[in-house]
Amino acid sequence: MISYNDLIQISFLHTNKMYDELLQYVQNKIKEKGLIKFLNKVKSLKYITETDSINLNYKDRELIIYKENFLKNFPTDSISNHVVDGHNVTIGYPDIDNYNTGSFLKEINGEKITEKDYKYIPLSFIRKIKKHTSPFIQKLNNTYVYYINENYNSRFIYNQQIIINIIYFAFVHDYQSLLRDQVFLIKNFNFTRADFNDITYNQYKDYVKVMNKMTKDERASQ
Repeated sequence: MISYNDLIQISFLHTNKMYDELLQYVQNKIKEKGLIKFLNKVKSLKYITETDSINLNYKDRELIIYKENFLKNFPTDSISNHVVDGHNVTIGYPDIDNYNTGSFLKEINGEKITEKDYKYIPLSFIRKIKKHTSPFIQKLNNTYVYYINENYNSRFIYNQQIIINIIYFAFVHDYQSLLRDQVFLIKNFNFTRADFNDITYNQYKDYVKVMNKMTKDERASQ
């Protein structure tokens, strides 16, 4: 769950261009290290109801990105096994925080490869597994961050900036507006800041609708 307080922190970090801290914060919340599982989780947390959408201003137009338009053609998680120079290697999609060429190499002879291991793998060996990693890279390159039509779309490229953009689309709101609305509920309806650890953005909007109706009904009865 991404709570209202989480959205405040995420929006604060993005607004202040603290991108490394932003990625770490979202990773800690989602608790998925693999790229495919991480981004699928981001999508599922953004699109909770059928009417949820991302509203994006683009060249004086407002683009509405629904669930089916977001992370279009995104591949399913998978691995492949090969023998390279007498070694059994496992190829798969990389982790969310590893952007080098060798990051698609997951195991050698049954031993998991960590980020610290990559710098010790000879470049000649990385070149030899390239033909096995290419299908995974191609599937990622066929993905869109969003696709509405041929005129309005954004291609996926596996780098840190694209991951930050996806987090921005899914979770970043106007920081000052989030704070102002939170203070309003605390001041007028006896919420505490801790309550917002258990409230999603959708639930917050539901509360506001109910409270606005209650206020309107009270004024009408006077």
